[in-house]
Amino acid sequence: MDRGFTLLSENIEAVESAIRQGTDEIVSTLNWGFSEVLISLGRMNDSLTELVKLARTPSQTWAFEQFEIARDEFRRTLYPEALDSITRAISGHGSNTGYKTDFRFSFLLGTLRLGSYKNSSPEIVDIPRAEEAFLASARYAGTDCAVEAGRALICAGRAAYLQGQFKRAISHFADGLIRVPSDHEGIYQLARAYFADGMLKDASDSLVKAILMDSKHAIIAAGDADFISKKDFIEPSLRTALIGSEERYKRLYHRAIMATQQASGFVYCGVVAHLLVSDRLANVSIEYEATKKLAVTGTLVGFESATKELVSALSTFPSIFEAFRQRFINRNRDNLSTRAEPSPKTPTLPLLSVFCFVGITTFVLLFIGALILCHGAYDNPMCQSTSKVFGQIFIISCVVGVIAVATYLFAHESSESRRSDYYAWQSNMNDEIAVMRDMPCPSVWQPLTNLPW
Repeated sequence: MDRGFTLLSENIEAVESAIRQGTDEIVSTLNWGFSEVLISLGRMNDSLTELVKLARTPSQTWAFEQFEIARDEFRRTLYPEALDSITRAISGHGSNTGYKTDFRFSFLLGTLRLGSYKNSSPEIVDIPRAEEAFLASARYAGTDCAVEAGRALICAGRAAYLQGQFKRAISHFADGLIRVPSDHEGIYQLARAYFADGMLKDASDSLVKAILMDSKHAIIAAGDADFISKKDFIEPSLRTALIGSEERYKRLYHRAIMATQQASGFVYCGVVAHLLVSDRLANVSIEYEATKKLAVTGTLVGFESATKELVSALSTFPSIFEAFRQRFINRNRDNLSTRAEPSPKTPTLPLLSVFCFVGITTFVLLFIGALILCHGAYDNPMCQSTSKVFGQIFIISCVVGVIAVATYLFAHESSESRRSDYYAWQSNMNDEIAVMRDMPCPSVWQPLTNLPW
């Protein structure tokens, strides 16, 4: 027995804290307080305002009011009064016909009939009738409220177990767990039913599964009179749970590292994720390392805590992608605001000066040449020399003019090309922002699925 507790934790303070905080809870669980807890969960906790909206007749409205009264009386531990109120809600009273087929009513009735360490009056507690009420609740909940139906079946299994009908209890528990497979309390009760029916292998498998889902069941099992009656049952089961918890942590840690590497290498439009959210990814890595300190204790509690911390770290991936999304958008917007738009005007002032010079020079030369021809002085040697010089200047002016025109056209084309490139770049940046803004969270940034529990 002592070794069984050692497998849970070697930290004495942790055990003492668990006992201080959980003594009443353990006693309640062993005496089955589960159904009482369920009354405050899910659809069982719907407010009267919400319930009245479901009513189709005045009698149904009245029945919901009686149910609300019964819940309040149950909370105040006025069990006889609660039984009267819920019976009226189901069967009616006077001119009010009641509402028989609401699953909440039958569930509360079953809880009252099942009893607990607080509710132990023989006038109220009736285990066979509790089983009937829970089965009715499961049938009324049906597929519309599958979770509530599953919980009702688990409670019916508890009632059958208390009657010594272990095979029927196993059937109820199994049916309930089909609807709520993550209900570790139901799995633990299934283990007890298997054990009571002599199916030790199935009992051990279910107990280990329950412990892996919540290590508190190891503490409960280590103090369960039925389980500890067989020394060769509880110890191997606890050790198997410890090994399973360690393996689960290691598998999840490996998956977490791989998932982080994939997310870190995520690329969009040439931008790698780790360049924009390196700080957030570094925090995740720090959290991963912190889990090792919890796991190094080598205890069930340590491995369970480490695994939960890993899951918590992985759950931040979508928010890290949102940070990447926002930083990418801000980066593009900053680029758009810092890059100036090219001037729409071609730098033509020097070119126009050249055009004017060439035009005026050509005009003057043509004018002088015309004067010389008109006065018949072309045979004069000096005129010929002057004309030759003017001709050379004219040719140079033409060449300069052609170069100036070509330079102007090139400058104009270059300016238009720069503007065209800028607008294409601007459009591309805006498209990237639009696509990123509407992009769903990629699979590499989604929390891990098929977690090992």
